[in-house]
Amino acid sequence: MALQIVHFILCFIVWSFLDEDTSSQILPLVHKKGIIPMLDSMLDSTRDIKTIVKDKKTNMTKAAQSLYLEFCDIIKSSKIFGGKEPKALSPQILALAVLDSVMKGLRRAGFMGECLSEAILKKLVRVLEPFQMTADLEKRKQADPLFVELPVSILESYSIGRDSTQDVRFPERDLDILANIVPGVMQLELNDFQPIQLLILRLHINLTNHRPDICDIFGKPSVIKALVSTANSRFEALAGPLEEEARLIQLDMLVLSLALMINFAEMSDSAGLSFVEGTSCYHTSASLRS
Repeated sequence: MALQIVHFILCFIVWSFLDEDTSSQILPLVHKKGIIPMLDSMLDSTRDIKTIVKDKKTNMTKAAQSLYLEFCDIIKSSKIFGGKEPKALSPQILALAVLDSVMKGLRRAGFMGECLSEAILKKLVRVLEPFQMTADLEKRKQADPLFVELPVSILESYSIGRDSTQDVRFPERDLDILANIVPGVMQLELNDFQPIQLLILRLHINLTNHRPDICDIFGKPSVIKALVSTANSRFEALAGPLEEEARLIQLDMLVLSLALMINFAEMSDSAGLSFVEGTSCYHTSASLRS
């Protein structure tokens, strides 16, 4: 438990160095010198750091606890979460934020090689599991958006560097979870989830490019139905008056939804059958509403 507290401090220090590093000299050191394994270990720790600090097993004095909690306030007021505040400040959410920063930095620097272990990829998918279509809708609405935004952003950066001919490093069960978050998150029309929806579509386009095997898994009726519904609602929104920024967001959603459907149509016969089934279900429900 004491190690969790130390890692938590080191994690924020790493992010601070990366945030201030305009020369990209620190980034290669983070990649090569054991920081990512530390972040990997933190992904397993979901308790609020305040609870950990106050736990008797940490054996911290009241004064030390007070100083540490002040340090937590500094983290919350920083830019590490992009202006958003997590509902609970755990080692896991901090590690996700730093890993996201590292992955984006590596891709911007032109490093397209492997940088995440299979164990980390599996943990990222586990974080996304509660956002599947099969999960309770109210729980999805009340969940912290950072717990879907950060893992998806990390995976999207990871997918940019993947060679499309390389064997995918997700087992089928994990691919099924990734497929299920499309309808699961598209169903959430809350403002906090709109940027995440764009990220999810980009991730799925990257993963399905030239991959008929993944298209077979992703192209299920529930996913197709969500994409058709998304495209249709964006066409309707674009037909009306919109501010320029809102129009661009709607247009991006429309283009990416269509692009993913094109991948399915080109790469998978089973996805084509799902498209027929999914659109049929959509038109039936639309007729009932009207």
